[in-house]
Amino acid sequence: YFLAALITYISITGQAPPADYAPSNDGVLLPEVVDNYGQIVGLIIDLLETGTPPPIPPVAAPTDPPVAPVAPVAAPTDPPVAPVVVVTDGPSAQPVEPPSPPTGNDPCCIQPEITGSDQVCTTVDYCNQQESHCIGDCEGDWVVLGGNNPEPTQSPVVAPPPPTSAPTAPAGAPTAFPTTS
Repeated sequence: YFLAALITYISITGQAPPADYAPSNDGVLLPEVVDNYGQIVGLIIDLLETGTPPPIPPVAAPTDPPVAPVAPVAAPTDPPVAPVVVVTDGPSAQPVEPPSPPTGNDPCCIQPEITGSDQVCTTVDYCNQQESHCIGDCEGDWVVLGGNNPEPTQSPVVAPPPPTSAPTAPAGAPTAFPTTS
């Protein structure tokens, strides 16, 4: 901001800042700006008068030795850990083990869009309590995983009601498009 203000001051007033002004060395400005303030003012004046910046001398390339490449790190060999699902819709959030396929012939509600699998019961207790909950409110499929269940019970698709006739205004009521007689 200091340099922008300096350029603005010089371009509006057409003169250099007062000769007795020197930026403070209180750590707000970069030391390079404070140390080279006079040169910076001169460069700004030259640029504003000529419209072209002065040539910039080339900068020497760094002489630091190249950094050695880092060896690749081997991937961990531990088996993958099952993710922990955090339930946040109750009175307090708590970690919950991820769902696993049922072992018996108990029916349950599957929601592949939530669990990521059509072989895993949902973790929502309400949906697993009754077939009507699963198919209705939970919009899931009621199945018996691990048992004889040739076809899951699909959520019903409810057709929209047929359209009704367009409403009409009572006789003599004003309309949006008055007609002239």
